Amino acid sequence: MKKSLLNIVMLLTSLASLPASAALYNFSYTFDDGAAITGSLTGDLVDGFVQNVGDVQVNFNGIPFAGPLLAVNYSPLTRRWDSTVNATVSVLGSLNNFLFVDANSWIDSSQMWSVGDTGLFYMINNRFQRSAYALLSSPALMLSASDELRPVYFDGIGAKWSLTLANPVSAVPEPETYTMLLVGLGLIGFTARRRKDLDA
Repeated sequence: MKKSLLNIVMLLTSLASLPASAALYNFSYTFDDGAAITGSLTGDLVDGFVQNVGDVQVNFNGIPFAGPLLAVNYSPLTRRWDSTVNATVSVLGSLNNFLFVDANSWIDSSQMWSVGDTGLFYMINNRFQRSAYALLSSPALMLSASDELRPVYFDGIGAKWSLTLANPVSAVPEPETYTMLLVGLGLIGFTARRRKDLDA
């Protein structure tokens, strides 16, 4: 009996240590000419920034980018793209420094992308440059849009950038909460069974 109870406690403890899955976020940006970028990404929002950006999906005027997309960071210090650093994606557009680009066209940090891009979208904010640019090329069409950005576009009324939780839900208990509940129920059951055995 003690051995099975110990096994249950160990199982519940291991379940509690499993990491919570990353949240899904929707984003959008509208260029001055009305062209629109929409998409989604996964990650963990901490202090207004998305950490561990992944599973990026992008649409340009409703047309999806092809292929797997890389989320690349722009370093204001080196003024280069760096795929080894997590892309800087924020709730505030004025803090964004990222490039979402077709992984098949990415070369390295010295060149942003190759000539045969199928899709890219970037936002840069630093003391040298503030801009947003999107490109979608294919044999059938070519779309591009570019903005030089001013702070009011981002953080004031009518902001052009939006990043929101895809499926907001009410507070969901953490795995540790469920573990404590199950351990408590198990101990109550164990105590009740012991009492029954003592009474018999």
